[in-house]
Amino acid sequence: MINVLIVDDHPLLGEGTKRLIDSEPDMQAHFALSGEEALLIMQERLFDLYVYDMHLPGINGLELAMQTAVEKPILIYSGFDITSDLKNLLQAGIVGVIEKTASPRQLIRCLRSALEGCSVFPTSLLHQLVSSQFEVEKLSEVSQKVMLTDKECLILEGVMAGRSNKELAEALFISQRTVEYNLTGIFTKLGVHSRAEAALAAKKLGLITH
Repeated sequence: MINVLIVDDHPLLGEGTKRLIDSEPDMQAHFALSGEEALLIMQERLFDLYVYDMHLPGINGLELAMQTAVEKPILIYSGFDITSDLKNLLQAGIVGVIEKTASPRQLIRCLRSALEGCSVFPTSLLHQLVSSQFEVEKLSEVSQKVMLTDKECLILEGVMAGRSNKELAEALFISQRTVEYNLTGIFTKLGVHSRAEAALAAKKLGLITH
């Protein structure tokens, strides 16, 4: 039996997707309403395929993909334009994107293609993927200029481990405001705007090695 984990904050859509997958004779789906709930479920069992909504409250689809520590296919199931997030999603390990306007037949076909080791992308995103360049030379130049303090390195390590600001403050014996202040400095130095982007940039630049 192929076990699929669906994470979507829309109960009706999530349940509908679950019923569609359950109607396949060799598939069984489990449904979670948030990234936090999904992480708890993943502590108890493993799945063959992971399908995440991009715009989740709290931990979003990108962050959840980064924290999914399994070598199994991850798909983003979104009703929004995620072209601007495509590079980050690919670097987080996703193997494809399914639009929520896809028909039931298209959805199942995409799931099976991912299980067979194929990448699955809408044509519009595929064009973006083919035409985009990951700016390797620019990243190399940036890495030589980025200098993080010891405290910033510790905070960035915690961010990459998925710790919240409160957890970081308690672990480092500092206030949450100090954590936020240091995160602002990290974002500025790395040229990013979120925790997920900072973690990805640090990984690409080799700033944190463990």
